[in-house]
Amino acid sequence: MSSDHDTYLLCDTTKKLKRVVKALNRAAAIILDCEAHNIGYVGGQLSIISLGIADSLPSSDPRLHPYQPVFIVDVLAFSKAQLRPFYDILEDGSIVKVVFGGRHDFSELYHGQGVDLRGVVDLQIADVVSREVRGEGFEEQMRRLGQYGDDRAIWDSTLQARYVGVHRLCGLVACVEEHDIDTSCIPHKLKPHHSTKWLKRPLSVDQLIYAAGDILLIDLLYDHFTIEGYIGSELEEQSEDYISLHLAERVPKNDPYWSHALLPLEIINQADGVPMTCQGCQRVMPSGCFALVKKSRKRRVREDKCFVCSTIDAACPPSNSSSQSHGLRVVHQPAPDIWRQFEFDLRRELERMLISRSYPYQYYH
Repeated sequence: MSSDHDTYLLCDTTKKLKRVVKALNRAAAIILDCEAHNIGYVGGQLSIISLGIADSLPSSDPRLHPYQPVFIVDVLAFSKAQLRPFYDILEDGSIVKVVFGGRHDFSELYHGQGVDLRGVVDLQIADVVSREVRGEGFEEQMRRLGQYGDDRAIWDSTLQARYVGVHRLCGLVACVEEHDIDTSCIPHKLKPHHSTKWLKRPLSVDQLIYAAGDILLIDLLYDHFTIEGYIGSELEEQSEDYISLHLAERVPKNDPYWSHALLPLEIINQADGVPMTCQGCQRVMPSGCFALVKKSRKRRVREDKCFVCSTIDAACPPSNSSSQSHGLRVVHQPAPDIWRQFEFDLRRELERMLISRSYPYQYYH
């Protein structure tokens, strides 16, 4: 079994950084994870980038020569110009980058460092896809949702439509445990207690062990998923869609429609319909991502928040909704006289639904 210091190498000098670049240039697949202050969110700042070469780590089985430790690159020790040869590797799409929940890592690298991470496979997405392969049905899916779900959906077909595309994401350690992966090769606790002050220097030993441990866990998961056939042909495209969700800008950390444990829509499965803007996450998605309230020959009425954001509202109702509107948002469009009765009936139904739960609505043609 390797010792802690054989497991990782803190790279905080130009000499060590050159060693990292040389090793990574020869790699076919790199395990990657970042630590930062408010990673990926508004006000975020990158601290370290942890990397491992698949098949060469203490967690690799078999472990192939040349053996390598987990490289922990101290971003704060270098200028962006000094890091550019290293960043070129991260932008090289021919080298696979294996991550777990890499959305915030991508955002921090892109907005904070000007790095466009390429060639990514995200094992958090592979885990969600694997659930169906492992025989999970809708009942298990609802059980995973926990506080986000509604048990009535198991037998209520109307509610099922709301939740069928809503999946709860799994954390790294929980995912490793769920797949029953042996972690005895890791020479330390999986998640040691450590300071979360990632911008403070020097970094503590526990912080370095924590960062290295994540790379070893991802490596174990990658090997297991490869053997089980969970790394599908569509995973790289799905991963790119997932990690680049914040390509336009960082999001606030306290935004309830982004700070949750649910998989955003349109990553694994694609819906049909005309484009609509979700009034929660602000993403533009097909109308099939929004609950259909009522339809007629010329008009359909859908909620103005996607299935995921309406699930968030149901679990944690918005506090800024006025008591008069009960959180309802009805967008009116000019309608001929033949629709006035339809609108009247809809208003009555909305009032009735307020008894149990508030749902915002949006009209579209």
